[in-house]
Amino acid sequence: MKALLNGFNGLMKSPPSSSSQMSPVVIWAKRVGWGVWLSLLVLLPVGALSIAFKMLMTMPESTSCPRYFDAEHSDSLRIYCAQQLADEGTSDSLQQAIALLDRLPRDSPTRSQGDRLVQDWSAELLELAEEQFQTGHLDEAVELAGQVPPNTDAYIQARDRMDAWQAVWQDAEAIYSRADDAMALGNWDVALSRGRDLLTLDNRYWAMERYPELARRAQEGREQEQWLAEAAKRRRTNLTTSTEGRRTQWEQERDQRDLQVLQEAQALAQSSNVDDLREAIVNARRIIWGTPHYDQAQSLITTWQAQVQAIEDAPRLAQARQIASSGEVEDLESAIREARRIPSYRSLHPEAQSDIQVWQQQIREMTAESMTPVQEAMDERMAPWSPPEDPRSPLNPAWNPDQDERFPDAYGEPLGELEEGGG
Repeated sequence: MKALLNGFNGLMKSPPSSSSQMSPVVIWAKRVGWGVWLSLLVLLPVGALSIAFKMLMTMPESTSCPRYFDAEHSDSLRIYCAQQLADEGTSDSLQQAIALLDRLPRDSPTRSQGDRLVQDWSAELLELAEEQFQTGHLDEAVELAGQVPPNTDAYIQARDRMDAWQAVWQDAEAIYSRADDAMALGNWDVALSRGRDLLTLDNRYWAMERYPELARRAQEGREQEQWLAEAAKRRRTNLTTSTEGRRTQWEQERDQRDLQVLQEAQALAQSSNVDDLREAIVNARRIIWGTPHYDQAQSLITTWQAQVQAIEDAPRLAQARQIASSGEVEDLESAIREARRIPSYRSLHPEAQSDIQVWQQQIREMTAESMTPVQEAMDERMAPWSPPEDPRSPLNPAWNPDQDERFPDAYGEPLGELEEGGG
């Protein structure tokens, strides 16, 4: 092609002269004729594009993920299918996606992209483990956090969280046991006082499920004791009407005290100061289950807790957004790591997750720009085929003594239950 173009340029630049002064290429080109030259110049690029387009159109569906992966499957297909798995968002699918990309060759062009995805999915796996812990499933949380790969940023966090979870659980069980002992002795106020320590723990299960259960039991025990005492007194004095009146008066006084407590707590919370909000929450928790103002107190507590969490986490989310504003891949990854430090049970977690999804999509788009559609098609069509020989045999073209550990793939590696069509 280069020779043809040089010949054509020679024709355009050479002044009229005798045939004896013309180069052999120019003489040959004039004999062939201008029409042939122009046809070649037009048809050759068009033909190359047509072949590339045909290969693109006849390649297998990009959404078709195999049930098993062999050495003949390209690394880009592994990346795609791992993303399909991870998008399911379950702990099992995330673990399968991580395992699939962990087997990418170290020298693969897609290795850096695979490592970034594994970092993201490991952090998501740790968040799922945190949710298990917050809902009262300690063993499941520890087991899931133990699946975080050791070569990721989330690994150290996972180890720290597992230690923290177990410490919280031990404290919670000890607190509950002491409160239970007090109830067994009929010391209802002591039981409630001890049980309130559950509210200071960083765990929704103990604060939102076990403490209310403890408070209900204490309230029911107290009311039963009071009813028995009143019944005994009525039998002794036969002053039923008078006794009922005194009980009604006591309940009215209690309700008035609870209302005053709530009003004082609301006045504190109006400052929107974290310390004042925390004190308001502590005061509102003095209103026990089964009383007229209990539901209102719980609603206010939930609102104030969300305000405290938002005030505490807002700087972290703002910092993540500032980091991501540069639009660089490295900064977007740093922003994602920062935003993921907001736990799933905090009020700003949904907002942080929304930002994370946007940043992840930006990273995918930026990394995908390095490959044209024709290159992607060629990568799929031209993936090397491995012959059915011993993968550790030097006769096998894919054999590499420095990467021998990758060759369970040559016999087939289960990907999971992902069906044809991308699952």
